[in-house]
Amino acid sequence: MERRKDKSPDRDSSSSGTTREHFNLDDSSRSKSRRLGGWRVKEHFGIKLEVPGWIKSKMNWPALKPVLRSATAAWISLLYVIIPSIENRMGQAGFLVLVGAFISPPSDPFIAILERELGILILVLSAWAWACLGIKLSSLARSEFVPTASTVDIFAGKYIEPWPSVICGVFLFFGSAMILYLKSRLGPGPFIFATVFACISLDICLTVAPLFPYPYYKIGETIVIPLSLHSATALICGALVVPQSLNAAFVKRLKAALLPMADALETQIPLLSKSPFSPDFDPGVFSEKVMNAEKGFTPMAASARLIKRDVSWGRFGGKDLLELQTIARRMLVRCNGMDYFYQIIESNRERFLPNTFKARTPGLTPAVSRAVSRSGTPPLTPTTTTISHIHSPASSNSLSSRTKRNHLHIPHFQIPHFKSDILHHSHSHETVVGVFESQKYLHLEERLMHPEAERYTIQAVKLLGESTRDLLVASSESIRFVGEWLEYVNSQRFRRIWPWAWAWGGKKDEMREKCMMGVKSVLEKLEGSLEEFRNDKRLLVLKPYRSADDPSSSLIAPSVPPHRFLFNCFVYQYHLMYFSIALIDMLRHIEKLERERLSSRLWMPILPLHKILAWSPWEASENLEHESGGDEEDPDIIPGLDISAMDLGDTGARDPDALPPDNIFERVGAWVYHATAGITRGNVIFALKAGVLTVLLSLPTYVQRSGKFAYEHKAVWAIIMGQLTISRFRGDTAFGLSARIIATFFGGVTGLAVWYISTGQGSGNAFGLAATCAVVFPMLMFARLYYPAPPMTLILFTVTTVLVVGYSWQDNHITTPGSPGTSVHFSEIPQNLISIISGGFGWNVAWRRFLLVTIGVSSAFIFSLLPPSTTLRRYQRTTYATTTSEIGSLCCSIVSFANTQRQDRTPDILKSLIAIRAKLKRSLLIQTNIDYEISLRGRWPRERYKTILDIQMQVAYLLSHLMSVVEHLEPAWSLAFLNRVRFLDSDFQGDVLAVISMISTALRTGTPLPQITPCPLLDRFLLYHHGLNVIRKENDDDYGLPRTLTLSTLENEQYMYFCVGVASTYGIVARLDRLMIATKELVGEHYHIHGVGMPYERRTRPGVPDDRPTKDA
Repeated sequence: MERRKDKSPDRDSSSSGTTREHFNLDDSSRSKSRRLGGWRVKEHFGIKLEVPGWIKSKMNWPALKPVLRSATAAWISLLYVIIPSIENRMGQAGFLVLVGAFISPPSDPFIAILERELGILILVLSAWAWACLGIKLSSLARSEFVPTASTVDIFAGKYIEPWPSVICGVFLFFGSAMILYLKSRLGPGPFIFATVFACISLDICLTVAPLFPYPYYKIGETIVIPLSLHSATALICGALVVPQSLNAAFVKRLKAALLPMADALETQIPLLSKSPFSPDFDPGVFSEKVMNAEKGFTPMAASARLIKRDVSWGRFGGKDLLELQTIARRMLVRCNGMDYFYQIIESNRERFLPNTFKARTPGLTPAVSRAVSRSGTPPLTPTTTTISHIHSPASSNSLSSRTKRNHLHIPHFQIPHFKSDILHHSHSHETVVGVFESQKYLHLEERLMHPEAERYTIQAVKLLGESTRDLLVASSESIRFVGEWLEYVNSQRFRRIWPWAWAWGGKKDEMREKCMMGVKSVLEKLEGSLEEFRNDKRLLVLKPYRSADDPSSSLIAPSVPPHRFLFNCFVYQYHLMYFSIALIDMLRHIEKLERERLSSRLWMPILPLHKILAWSPWEASENLEHESGGDEEDPDIIPGLDISAMDLGDTGARDPDALPPDNIFERVGAWVYHATAGITRGNVIFALKAGVLTVLLSLPTYVQRSGKFAYEHKAVWAIIMGQLTISRFRGDTAFGLSARIIATFFGGVTGLAVWYISTGQGSGNAFGLAATCAVVFPMLMFARLYYPAPPMTLILFTVTTVLVVGYSWQDNHITTPGSPGTSVHFSEIPQNLISIISGGFGWNVAWRRFLLVTIGVSSAFIFSLLPPSTTLRRYQRTTYATTTSEIGSLCCSIVSFANTQRQDRTPDILKSLIAIRAKLKRSLLIQTNIDYEISLRGRWPRERYKTILDIQMQVAYLLSHLMSVVEHLEPAWSLAFLNRVRFLDSDFQGDVLAVISMISTALRTGTPLPQITPCPLLDRFLLYHHGLNVIRKENDDDYGLPRTLTLSTLENEQYMYFCVGVASTYGIVARLDRLMIATKELVGEHYHIHGVGMPYERRTRPGVPDDRPTKDA
């Protein structure tokens, strides 16, 4: 693997060579990547030309392999169309083999292709079976049977009868509703394309069947045969054309997720050597690297789901690699924990350096702007408080001189500060919110200030940099080695099959020895650095807390920095230390694999047979974000989190309108009630509405007068496009309208170009078409897989291109039974030549396709506006209500775990934390289509929803940090921690849960929140002052821990865990306060009580005398 050329100047280049000395890849792979990546900017005629970045980033062999495999499958599919014998056997729907090649290309690992193609065949066959049942019943209602009817009469619609058409329409309604319910219910997953082809099959069968004066069941055969050929071709190409097992893909994705972590760590050494108040102190670079690493985990999660089903060849099996993924996830959470330290630093830094902060990731620390002036005078015009990021220039410029001079002396980091002069008047009709909370925060600001915060922060960051430098270097080098080892694993996968062909037989033992030496060398260095850090260098941050007179004194000097600065350093040290521990676990696992897995073998699925094809919406799917964009996801479901399993079993919901059933009749009645109540839920309502639209669009095919016209002009494609365009949410349907029309237009233009280039003015030349498509298909497939556009647009563009080509060829080379002038009887024509569409080539096909798509998608858009209609705006509120509720459940689970140390709950909690973060990230993707929704009420408050998303994401990560801490706390320290953060205090815990419940309910229903709530929780959290002490002197129980703090206590690792837990809890509590304010900005307030929370002198109106009674002497 090629060395990085942009090394950090502070990185020890000599030490990085340790891994290369013992472990090198062969030169051929490096030279190949250099040749493929050697793009240069050229100038022609004074014009600078440069290859777009999305193309350059994919011009490497690993990225080109899926393109080559998919383009080969598409070109073979074209051969099926232009070879007469195969073309005649497929029939007039043979173009579907080309459509399938671009809708479902074999670009994924083999097991993913197998899963997807089996799903397509199963659903298409099921749709055909359902259509056959409808055809049979409709034939029973037919009054006229003419087995010898001519095809001219059949396709002229002469035999269309009302009752058979009604029955076919009913079956089309329920069949479409069932398929589209599956599409919406399963969400983005491996079966989304299966539902598309099932709809096509159902529509064609049940709209053509009424034309025949007898039951004809083989209509579906013209759909099944081309799709079967497509599936077979995809599977063969996936297995033979530059194949890639899921095992290999998983290794590649794991490497892509790990290397940004190394980049992130390399930025730390120079960053921590600078003053946090200098203009060039930019932690945003670290945040960006961490975000890049996090992006790599989404496709890896999909691979992890399928790797249990994979059949692969190599030294290592799926179970071996899944352990590496588990460790890598822990490392990512640690990186986010280190980023949390910079959020704390920036809250201090913002007070001194206005206008110096760059954009950061969603994990930022927002600050709540002050709703009233320091004197407490309310604004004269209605205003609204805002939640602004701490790096906001507005808030930076509006700092008062008093605030700039002084810092808050709070335990861990800056509390949200309110600024009177950043009140805005952009929404003059909105009333002020958050006045009560602002008053409370004003008191906290005045009570908790410290004048030396800047000096102490600079000192803490300097000591932190000195203490962590060596460990950062060792960790970064270790990740680089793991990346090289993963590259080595994939590059030598097949060389062990043919060692003589690759001249590898004599080298494999030597390479294995070098690899083992490299692992041991890196592992020893990292373990040595970690040991030195834990025993010695970690304690450098305690230097300001030692007695100036006697360094060996056991007492803390009276004049020491506030404890929050030490807690901040402990946050960073803790996460770096456990990042290194996780990395050591990874290296040890690699060492174990190298020692035990000496030769390659065939690895079979590790799941039982009945689970091989199992799928549920809780699981991540291959290409989750790329293929579906998150469409049709249920806002009440968090994929990956089983809500019923999160509770500990001591609580449960009740039916407010009925007691539990006591007898069999009540049980049956309850079951019937809940079953029928499901019909009114979102997915079912959407499916029924889509079924109605499908029937309405198909009416022309069921009426005798319009049947011929609808058939000749391919009205079935208008039905299909309307059916697949309508979505559960209006915004998605509106986006589909514009995306499909634009993609169809450009796809038609491209298809015309391909057709006329290949044939000129003729009716089609097989050799010319094959040669032209051999050049065009790789480019189309490259764009289909990698162009940075919505997947729907890319699919429609490429599908329209091949449809124009496929239609044009077939309409010139296959006899069309329904063409005018055909006098033969239908019984005399081969049954596989049933005409589904007819007429024209080139331009005639292109304009007709564009018109039909426009009719279909426009109908879907108009129909989506009719009630019942669901908006993405409501979806976002419901989603955030769901995630807020589950955050509360997770918080209770973590506190319960800390109190009882039930180890069996750990996997469920960790899985749920990951699921909530994934749900929140996908909600951000879905927001893009909200702009397409038509609303007469006003613009959607995007920034307010973005604030809620940011805060919830921060809380989710902080809960992960908290869970990590309580896992490492000993029972006594765990109880002391719960006591310190008041989680054992039922009054405070009740306030926290009440806040979470109120926020969730307000978001779900849109009802305003009370003006007076338990917020700010921070005020209650800081009710008692502990300082550096573990136990307050007033406490009755000390849990066996020292009441008097000594240096030996400060040096105890358990004390560090304790401090990090307190800091994380503080962050959670502060963000719940911010979430309450953000929710109030969204839904408003009610239950106003005049004067509550205001000074007494402000409760009287101007000019009214103060009639307070005088105090007794």
